[in-house]
Amino acid sequence: MPAKLSQELIAIGPHNFTVHEIPPQLIEPEYGHINYGALVIHLNASCSPSVKCETLYHEVLHGLLEGGGFSHLLKEAGVNEEALVQSLSMGLVDTLRRSPSLVQRLKYES
Repeated sequence: MPAKLSQELIAIGPHNFTVHEIPPQLIEPEYGHINYGALVIHLNASCSPSVKCETLYHEVLHGLLEGGGFSHLLKEAGVNEEALVQSLSMGLVDTLRRSPSLVQRLKYES
């Protein structure tokens, strides 16, 4: 992940989200936050690069659920979206780090 994220755009569904690192006093105790309406992802600038990377995937997963209309369905079903996204983001980041061939497949498939 690049050191400077302020100019980074992440496509989530049909939308491009701008990623900004912000001072910890503006976001703590959170590591990150997605604002789907404003198309912005905020990351806590004081976090390590590894935590920022996992947090970015975490917020992208929230965006996918919101964009697909699943956030509302999960809430109605009594499912804790935060716990679901946390387990998925940790597993996804670990899998991609340890299996770079998965990322290579994406490059060849598009």
